[in-house]
Amino acid sequence: MPREPIQGIFESHQVLALRAAGVQVGVLSGGVITTRHLGRRFPYSRRELVDDVPVYRAYRRALLPARWEDPVRAADRTFRGLKPLLTQYIADQGRPDVVHAHNLATGGLVARRIHADMGIPYVVTEHTGTYVADPSAAARDAAVLAEAAAEARAVVAVGSGLASSLRDSLAGRSSAMIEVVPNVVESRLLSCQLRTHQGVFTVVGLGNLIPSKNYPLLVQAFSRADLPEGSRLVVGGDGPEARRVADLARTLGVGDRLHLAGHLDRDHVVRLLQTGDLFAHPSNSESFGVVLIEAMAVGLPVLATASYGPRDIVTPEVGRLTPIGDAQAFADGLSEMYARRDEFDPERLRATCRERFGSEAFASRMLEIYHEATA
Repeated sequence: MPREPIQGIFESHQVLALRAAGVQVGVLSGGVITTRHLGRRFPYSRRELVDDVPVYRAYRRALLPARWEDPVRAADRTFRGLKPLLTQYIADQGRPDVVHAHNLATGGLVARRIHADMGIPYVVTEHTGTYVADPSAAARDAAVLAEAAAEARAVVAVGSGLASSLRDSLAGRSSAMIEVVPNVVESRLLSCQLRTHQGVFTVVGLGNLIPSKNYPLLVQAFSRADLPEGSRLVVGGDGPEARRVADLARTLGVGDRLHLAGHLDRDHVVRLLQTGDLFAHPSNSESFGVVLIEAMAVGLPVLATASYGPRDIVTPEVGRLTPIGDAQAFADGLSEMYARRDEFDPERLRATCRERFGSEAFASRMLEIYHEATA
């Protein structure tokens, strides 16, 4: 349950969705405080109540970056640190019926150790986009993924492309069933004010400004699109590509129409989405693409490149997909979405989002998996 705006946010939303469905939920969180944070106070309490959910944490400091540590040995260390807290959790809250871990190579390995030690069944949700962007990464990590999945009652992928990659990697190594359950949209986005923008046509983007998100493509497409004079492009987020994006916009003659909003907290994310007319997502690869459902929740139609995650999300009723890496196709998409702007009713977009990605839809599917896991 994060205080910081990104860390653990998908897991947090899932926890709150399950709690809203009447499930007794607790969080056990463990891992490494990396070299970036040496000398800084760890910002979380060991035990606390967050949004009425009990959270127990055990983190250790490490001199090397977490990615350099063998994942199996890391899981052993994390389990040893968490076991006293799990014992305390059981004393305080009762024995869990099932452990729901996140990401096979980290939480999944720890959950398998809990299962071996205490006999609690477990399921694992995989979010890792690398396994979609680079299938060889899943093949490289296959032994670790298989170890984590070996005793799992179910492995859940947030998108069909990620599920396919996992099935290929685990074939012959694990008999765990692989299900697809999409991420859940933050509940407040389904109850906040819908977009009401009435000014100049505004295209909104949101995400980390890193190469894989390909915001230069969005700028190129925006400069070519048939949009009304004065149309604006507003991008929320920060990262190493920010200067390149700004420089490209100036080179293409749209520097005065681009606003890089920088890092935004959750309240400002909502406000940004509410002030747009179209949400644009040019990413080269996504295991899911939660920003797309966040945009739909506030009534924004979406234009996205057809990587695996968006293929599961974007239908003609909510927007359009274009080929990955094709700036002209994305420009044509922007032009078409502007021409069709009156076809997308904000209330209908929100209703579609709620039906497919709301808390009730998520909790219903996960409860089916939990019941199967504990049968």
